Amino acid sequence: MTNFQNKIVRVCSLLLMVVALGAAADEITPAIVVHPGEPVHVLVTFKEGGVSVEGGYARFNIQTAVRDGQQSFSRQLTADNFKKLSDRQVEITATVGDKTASGDYRIDMIVGYSNGVSRTYTSGNDFEVTPAVRIENPHRIDFPNIKDVKVSK
Repeated sequence: MTNFQNKIVRVCSLLLMVVALGAAADEITPAIVVHPGEPVHVLVTFKEGGVSVEGGYARFNIQTAVRDGQQSFSRQLTADNFKKLSDRQVEITATVGDKTASGDYRIDMIVGYSNGVSRTYTSGNDFEVTPAVRIENPHRIDFPNIKDVKVSK
């Protein structure tokens, strides 16, 4: 191999490593793995000032592709079992249902209630993006594929 060809091979190898590292950085690494019937707890701590939150919920949305046989399953998980721990801290719990799609989920919003009104807090704006929760659900429902569709008068 010539010196020029050697340099090209080294540059291509370096570029492949950079691409591979970039792809790995985009992958989601879950903080926890849960299964149907298991709880997911969300602990929310509010800053000082403002009203004391009296109720609310957190919503998780799937971040990965839905598996075969789970296309009809829910792609959201709502934590709505609200427990006030103090004036500034609440715990909101969800139980994973047996019709929740497998995949990696992140909280996209938290809604707090107080004095008859609510506030929606959004991920990336009002709080940092949370670590992912991986749901592993072995259930599936295989709907048949459509063979043909005809329309007539």
